[in-house]
Amino acid sequence: MESIFPGQKIQRRERRILSCIPCRKHRLKCDREIPCQACCRFRRAGKCRRYPFPGAESDASTPIRSVATSRENGSPVSKPIPIQPQPQSNTASSPGLTPHGVDLHDISTLRRLPIGDIVNAKHTRYASFNDQKTHWAAMLIVMLPARATCDALIDFFFENLSWVYRVHHAPTFMLDYEAFWGKEIETIDIHCLAMLFSLILASGIRVTERYCVEHGIDFNELRENTHIWYSATRQALSLGDADSNPSIEALQSMITLQHFLYATGKDNVIKLLLVSAVEGAYALGLDSESTSVDMVQREVHHRVWWEICVSDTYHAMSTQNPTLVQSYQSSVPAPLNCSDMDISASTITVHASDEPTEMSMNIARGQIFQVFNRLLMDHGAHLDSFEFVVSLDAELFDVMDQFPWFFKPKFAHRWAELSPEFHFVPWAYQLLNGCICMQRIRMYWPFISTKPDTAWEVIMAAASDALTVYQMIRGMQQRPIKDLQNCGIIYYQLFSVAVTLASLLLVHRPEFHDQVRVIRGRIETVALDLAQLSTEEVSPLASEQSKIIGEILEMYDFPSRVDPRSTNLLISQLRMALGGRSKLLGPDQAGATPRSDTQEPSIHTPDLETDISVLKADIHSASELSERFWASSTIQEIFTNIDLVGLGLEQNSLRSHLGIGVY
Repeated sequence: MESIFPGQKIQRRERRILSCIPCRKHRLKCDREIPCQACCRFRRAGKCRRYPFPGAESDASTPIRSVATSRENGSPVSKPIPIQPQPQSNTASSPGLTPHGVDLHDISTLRRLPIGDIVNAKHTRYASFNDQKTHWAAMLIVMLPARATCDALIDFFFENLSWVYRVHHAPTFMLDYEAFWGKEIETIDIHCLAMLFSLILASGIRVTERYCVEHGIDFNELRENTHIWYSATRQALSLGDADSNPSIEALQSMITLQHFLYATGKDNVIKLLLVSAVEGAYALGLDSESTSVDMVQREVHHRVWWEICVSDTYHAMSTQNPTLVQSYQSSVPAPLNCSDMDISASTITVHASDEPTEMSMNIARGQIFQVFNRLLMDHGAHLDSFEFVVSLDAELFDVMDQFPWFFKPKFAHRWAELSPEFHFVPWAYQLLNGCICMQRIRMYWPFISTKPDTAWEVIMAAASDALTVYQMIRGMQQRPIKDLQNCGIIYYQLFSVAVTLASLLLVHRPEFHDQVRVIRGRIETVALDLAQLSTEEVSPLASEQSKIIGEILEMYDFPSRVDPRSTNLLISQLRMALGGRSKLLGPDQAGATPRSDTQEPSIHTPDLETDISVLKADIHSASELSERFWASSTIQEIFTNIDLVGLGLEQNSLRSHLGIGVY
């Protein structure tokens, strides 16, 4: 700008910047918190943390931050290697190298980390157990990605994934997360480190390539590292002795691990993890109402308890294992209808039930699964009672009648009124509705021969409704399905529902022509959408899953073309897509004890003064039955086995996935 007086320059006033970059860009008032409330409200928390107001910029020379920063700057930090948490004493060839080739001396000198007493290059032996734990904590920290990658994955989790298993309080976690990078290694809580790994692992297996490109992350390398982070999560839980010394953070880690385990078909690991989670919940007293005066702790207590109950009931219904928790008798209050920003240590704002919050789906799901939990009471002794199933079904509808408007199909046109922060609500409704429909099919399936009219009426109604919400969502979207992030998150449930419905058509060929036409069309839509998702590499299994659904539909459309070779191939594909072993067992191997898929560092479960040990034996027995099931030679035998006890209610790998996936 020129002065009106020749030769005189106007002196610009230096204005103090008092808002973060996203708020300045969108001209919003910033409270200068990290992240600020405006950015949290409009789902820009990640950008707020990366670009806070200038006065909030923190020192980058803190110890743990330095390890991550050194990688961003290209320093020669060794590539993480999965390790067993047992330090070797005499195997290092150089005093500065661990037995795994990670040059800890070099890491400490890269950024002058003050951790010489922990990872001293001159010592390979440690006198006390605490020193060993710190040694392996340092090794696990080396497995973390660069800070920028961590930030992006944490942002992705809370913006796109946390609604599935809502067990964290995001503002509290983010404060702890920021503090984590400034801590010295010996002060780190190993369970908190396990929780961090579980979050980046969940994001790593669900994140899209587009998101990675936007944040400068190598997508292929990220997917490869998920197995390292999975191993690190399990190792951190083991190192922290999560079984005999449980904590809320350890339980949060176990619940969050389900994202990865369901996506990769590690069914046996889920069973063992649930046993550990239930033991830990009882040890911490989560089965009783929290008496904490801290509102955040109180709510997290109730959230974790009910997520464990839901996970336990879901898995028990899918495999017909006994439930570990009789949650239908639980007196623990349900989580309150509020979002994370409504809760502080001393205050909490509770919303009316018809107002959407971050907890809306989890509350509704908890109510539904309390009803389902009764289905398996007394070890499933009432499953053969038609009157019991009908009364339970009526109770289910009473609960659904109390759902808020946004979980009712007749109000789907109002989803557009929802705030952007509740973008997940329609997808959450699909998870909820798909789960309910599949469980109703399972409940009535055993009565097809004895009560055919009622059973078929319920089964066909549930089958017709199972993908209704998904069809509504697709009809309202303007973008291709591959661009919808939440579709990638629930793809596994879509596959589970579709393959179950396709199996229903193939095995029983119901004569309800109009309904069958609708059901078949929706199944085919899911198959096509899965094919699109596979091209975007959203799922490592989506391509196989799409082909499986297509092949079952082809068998249904052209039964005369079915031959043993095609059915055997389909069995093999189902095994691969659902986490079964890669090769069929021979008849002489059918009764053999299977090799566990939990060869990774496991969480050791101690014997308690309960019947948990008996349940572990049931889990092992279920694995044996699973292998016998997979020894079937034809697809007809598989579905005949399913029909014997009701779809989804036998102990085998296929049925642990048919119907829900992640609920």
